[in-house]
Amino acid sequence: MRAAIVENGVVTNIIVISEGYEGAVPTGELPVAIGDTFDGTDFWRDGAKVDVPVPGLDQDLEQVIDILTGEREGV
Repeated sequence: MRAAIVENGVVTNIIVISEGYEGAVPTGELPVAIGDTFDGTDFWRDGAKVDVPVPGLDQDLEQVIDILTGEREGV
């Protein structure tokens, strides 16, 4: 599971942990990134709460990357 290393309220690293590891804050499905802040309950980025990702967003991003790299299937 993904987790954030938080130092002085700021995410300094994202790691993968096994269940029971106590040195990091589990992020679940949240798209937490280095530089985000953590207030003890929620993660924040640029003043906005980091929310659960929008379904299908990763697929859309993969399509954009394929177009930009010329790796479009079926073209």
